[in-house]
Amino acid sequence: MDLSSSSLHYETAPEEMLIYDEDTNFTLADESFVSVDEHFTGEYINAEFHERSTILVDGGENFGVSSVAFDTHEELLWMGNQGGHVTSYYGPDLQKYTSFQVHMTDEIRCLHPIDGGILALSPNSLRYQMRRGLPIYTYSSVNMEEMQCLIPMKHSPDSFLLSGHNPRIIELNLSEGREVQMIDVGEGGCAIMRQQTRYLCCGEPTGRVELRDPLTLKVEHSLETHSASLSDFDVHGNLLVTCGFSNRQGALSCDPLLLVFDLRMLRALTPINLLLDPLLLRFMPSYSSRLAVASPTGQLQFVETVVSEPDMSLYQVNWPSAGCVVSSLDVCSSSQAVVVGGSGGSLHLMSSTHSPLYNAFSRPTEFADPIENYEPISLDDTMAVLASIPLPLTDGPLLSDWPKQFVARGYRRTPPIDPEILRTMKMQGTVGYAPNPNTRRRNQVSETYIKRQEGRGGTPNATGGDDQQGFVAIPKRYRKPELKYNKTGGPLGEGENDVENCSKTGLSGLEATLPNSYCNAMLQVLYFTENLRNVMLAHQCPAEFCVCCELGFLFHMLGSGVPCHSGNLLRALRSAKEASALRLILSDTSAQDANLLLLIQAWHVHPLRIIP
Repeated sequence: MDLSSSSLHYETAPEEMLIYDEDTNFTLADESFVSVDEHFTGEYINAEFHERSTILVDGGENFGVSSVAFDTHEELLWMGNQGGHVTSYYGPDLQKYTSFQVHMTDEIRCLHPIDGGILALSPNSLRYQMRRGLPIYTYSSVNMEEMQCLIPMKHSPDSFLLSGHNPRIIELNLSEGREVQMIDVGEGGCAIMRQQTRYLCCGEPTGRVELRDPLTLKVEHSLETHSASLSDFDVHGNLLVTCGFSNRQGALSCDPLLLVFDLRMLRALTPINLLLDPLLLRFMPSYSSRLAVASPTGQLQFVETVVSEPDMSLYQVNWPSAGCVVSSLDVCSSSQAVVVGGSGGSLHLMSSTHSPLYNAFSRPTEFADPIENYEPISLDDTMAVLASIPLPLTDGPLLSDWPKQFVARGYRRTPPIDPEILRTMKMQGTVGYAPNPNTRRRNQVSETYIKRQEGRGGTPNATGGDDQQGFVAIPKRYRKPELKYNKTGGPLGEGENDVENCSKTGLSGLEATLPNSYCNAMLQVLYFTENLRNVMLAHQCPAEFCVCCELGFLFHMLGSGVPCHSGNLLRALRSAKEASALRLILSDTSAQDANLLLLIQAWHVHPLRIIP
């Protein structure tokens, strides 16, 4: 709640508030009394952050919250308590997602989400757990004593640094599960670690911050911050901000200032004045110089490091009981939500919007499959669809199973190739050619078709002038039409020939009037190959006789649906050396003596060689 503009203070006993909530018939006796909403609703609506959700965590009645962390990959919020229990919550409504026990007695001191799961650090062990709650492994060693924090190493994604209130920093390889090296940091230990582009910042409990090289982990510089103890610090860009305690007249006192350091110049900047006693702080990632600061009593203040006048707005967390203090604080990567954990076992989510997003691009969270509810089917319902309720998978046979001989796939057997064809076949590359053994008649007509025509009382068409017994004329639709041409050489106009009457498909054909019409079948195959047709239509080149250009022109005419011939394409083929060598181009005089079988075999291979 924003208390910056509130000048009135109301003291109301909890019993009186309970009476007013239960009495729905309560009315104001005098106009001098005004509603409380008139004083607080406007300021609360205009405030930047609101307390979106508040819940009592698992085991909150016995243990307080010790660590919180927003998931950087999914819309999850992780919480660890002082009893060694970890719980994740989904979305701004804090819907419980998973909950599992990490340690029986030790508290959870640090939570770090990674791509494969969540890392939970307790004083003497590290648990690697999947987001669904399944444990991967637990690592512990004699060197792990009073661990406090962990952080990934930039140059090695599988390596993490673990430190705490002991004189060593442990470099642990997570994929191999072994300690790579130990770094001595002194008796004070390292309670807080933050990563920066140039330095690894390590905060000691005594109030000193050491700047180490991220690769060698050697100390490069040291910063003296607070005289008594370091409470928390954070790094963003080139700024390092700390809060802590000082010795005043022999007593430990909280510093009301935030100390700011420039890591480029390695010098202190102007401190930031606050309206509260800072205990925890976090930089807001979406802003370059904004901080979220929390006091032990649950007050929040958002300050700018570059503004001379501090923001006078304060937000108070509504504790469920008296005596609760702030124990953990975190800000999501989108800066739309801030979470505060208390020693009383409560979790408070502050958000700037009603439906905040924790990350800009979160991946979907995996949930359990919902249980489908099927409507019961009455025994008297004869129209019910029994397949609407799926049957469970069983190893035994079902009553509806068919015998195997009725459900086996039956494939058509490939007819054997005539041995005479195999004996006379000649291979050209991967294609074999053989002369027709003439063991079967060509252009056979079905007997049923002949009987059907005779049964209708029809007589054979004697157009050809052959009156021999048993002669059957070729049906009109299969005859070769005779096309007439106008003076320009093209087909006659609409209604002057019967081309459209012969074909009802809407597809144009290639005229077979030229000596080289044996190429038409292969050209039709190339036209109906869609990828090849698109390439030929898009082909352009300056060559005078280009087979690809002529194919593109021919395909364009075929696409218009008008009958055409391939004369221009054959003219371009004359310029090809391979076509001349194979004698694919026939003249009017040589067409009668040509062996069409050999020409067709050579022509089928030739276009695949000349087309790039």
